[in-house]
Amino acid sequence: MVDVLRRHNVMVGGCGHKALLLGHGFGTDQRAWRRIRPWAERHFLTIGFDFAGSGGDGSGYDGFRHGSLAGFSEDLLDILDAFGIERCAYVGHGSGAMAGVLAGILEPGRFERMVLLAPSACGVDRGRYRSGIDAVTMRRMIACMTINYAAWSREFAALAVDAPPASPETAEVASCLAAVRPDVAFRLAAMAFQSDLRGWIDDFEVPAVLVHGEGDPLVPPEAAEHLRSLWPFAESEVLAVSSHLPQLTAPDLVVGVLAKHLKDVARA
Repeated sequence: MVDVLRRHNVMVGGCGHKALLLGHGFGTDQRAWRRIRPWAERHFLTIGFDFAGSGGDGSGYDGFRHGSLAGFSEDLLDILDAFGIERCAYVGHGSGAMAGVLAGILEPGRFERMVLLAPSACGVDRGRYRSGIDAVTMRRMIACMTINYAAWSREFAALAVDAPPASPETAEVASCLAAVRPDVAFRLAAMAFQSDLRGWIDDFEVPAVLVHGEGDPLVPPEAAEHLRSLWPFAESEVLAVSSHLPQLTAPDLVVGVLAKHLKDVARA
């Protein structure tokens, strides 16, 4: 248990009988939830953590295990096992959202409900699927990481939050990226952008809410529509934001979604 908690820098707060796990996406670490946690901790035993390779020196990153999102889904289940949590709610963003989906397919009984922010089944455009990033742009993006990681971090952060480079939100994401070892960041980016879960996630049956920003620069509406077509039982929420990280740029809107869709879970 100690090794798992240390490896993922697990931070626990709040109260209540129900556990809520917060899983960040690529480019951030658990600090991305800091504007959400005050609400979460009033209603749940709230567990924040850093996925392998994020938020530290990369010592918890295993190139083989974490070569795909499946390894990150196993990390989620390991954290639940470490606390002896049999059932929880999960809020995930980006690649962290999709890692949650894979964990939910492996062990659906462990998750009462999921709120998935900016999820996408595929990292780049493939055939008729539109992810928001074409293969050429993805290759250029990853190449830029190897040339000047610090400059790339600032540019990617500004793109993700749709804000000027000098904005506090841009600086916050850039700080998260700066905490990742550049070689690990390169591998995480390649894994995230090259992931293709189409055909693997059709059997997902955990009650879920799909949350998309209407102007998300990295995940277009088509990505949400694809998942809705796979999971007709899932609910949808569209936020009037142009950021890929509404938990940072529009936390009140995200809290509103959580309060709406998790209130029954918190009371159960």
